[in-house]
Amino acid sequence: MEDEKRKRKNEGPNAEAYELLWEATCVSSHVNEIDKAAGSTNEDNIYPTTLQEVDAMEELVNKASKALKEPDPEFKERISELREIIEWSRKRHWKLNWRIVVGVIISVFLLAMAAGGEQGDVRDAKNMLIKVEKWAEEPLTHYENFDSLLNSGIRGVDSKYKFESASNWYNSDMSFIFFHYNEAARHIEDCKKHE
Repeated sequence: MEDEKRKRKNEGPNAEAYELLWEATCVSSHVNEIDKAAGSTNEDNIYPTTLQEVDAMEELVNKASKALKEPDPEFKERISELREIIEWSRKRHWKLNWRIVVGVIISVFLLAMAAGGEQGDVRDAKNMLIKVEKWAEEPLTHYENFDSLLNSGIRGVDSKYKFESASNWYNSDMSFIFFHYNEAARHIEDCKKHE
């Protein structure tokens, strides 16, 4: 530090580079005005405290490197030290991308909802299986052909009661078939009318 102070005061070809290097050293808010005026500060104080300070320090270090007129091993060593501080500070003060954060939160929420829904589906399936296992043997109406089904006047069963008994399940499926057959027949008739 003292050597840098001496070189900054010197009017040599690297004076501007050393001045920029000193400014980079003083970017941190931990470096107080007394230290700046004295031209010396504790090494622990130079670590940037915010991402803006990291960016400012990096910009000054880059300017100092470009301002160097004559090779100077001490200068290069100090630049290397400051770049390590910049790299460490940048990792410490990483910038949050709020879109990514919000996306992760939404994804976690949707996954939690899907897992909860999946558990509900499994629970419902188990309940249906329990109901089916309790079915008693009963005679089911056998339809000889589709016309007998159409003429049976069969009605559907509310889906929540479908698994209560074998006849409910059978009648529900038969009415489903009947409904879709009628829809298809109606569609065919409509098509024939428009030809």
